[in-house]
Amino acid sequence: MKHDWDSCENAFNKFKASPPAHWANYLGFYSSWLGGFFREPWAMTLPLDDHGFHRGDGVFEAVRIHERAYFDLHAHLHRLENSAAAIGMQLPKTHAEIVEICVRLARLCDIDQGILRLYVTRGPGSFSPSPYEVVGAQIYAAITRLRTPDPEIYVQGCKAMMSSVVAKEQRWSQIKSCNYLQNVLMKKECHEKGFDLAISVDEQGRVCEGATENLLIITAEKRLIVPSFDYTLRGTTVSVVMSIAQNFIKEGRLRSV
Repeated sequence: MKHDWDSCENAFNKFKASPPAHWANYLGFYSSWLGGFFREPWAMTLPLDDHGFHRGDGVFEAVRIHERAYFDLHAHLHRLENSAAAIGMQLPKTHAEIVEICVRLARLCDIDQGILRLYVTRGPGSFSPSPYEVVGAQIYAAITRLRTPDPEIYVQGCKAMMSSVVAKEQRWSQIKSCNYLQNVLMKKECHEKGFDLAISVDEQGRVCEGATENLLIITAEKRLIVPSFDYTLRGTTVSVVMSIAQNFIKEGRLRSV
């Protein structure tokens, strides 16, 4: 039986005519591969042979937009640069150029609150594991609406569990890469067991972090403690919290951080 090739135009027209409901939360995109900024969610495409997809060979950051400003954008970009360097990947644009992309995208989306997700991948060009067969690193960015936690959590608290998924090895914990399989399995286990958060423990028995959260504890002795950044990701938000908490020492509300 003879089959004809399907039309890409028809496929895109289908999405335009009947977009999935969750697309309503997607506000704008940037793609170095497509070469521009786009409002349409169907433009949020990634080449199937991009190493960021089929090998997890890429790095990313998620940055909150609060009151029309990025929260600690430069700290996120410095961590992005460190993650890229750790896997031997050269960023395709300078720090200033990436900032310009992020700011322009936010202005186009024109929102007070939201989330920027910024990805840098090794790029398309081969389905092999070799990083030397690609055409060059690519930048993809998306801004979505902000999903805030249930206000009741701040009153009643949340339920946390210790995950059976072992935390990432020390080296990989320092890299915010697109390989998030362990994080996904932690979240899956957490959901299936009826908890709000899951906390990982490494092979040495050290408490580490959540699927997408840093962890801190205030002890009965008023000491604020955080798992060492030697074996957990150096979180931008928890770093800000630790800095602010230094003021509580001066006020006598904490003994140490």
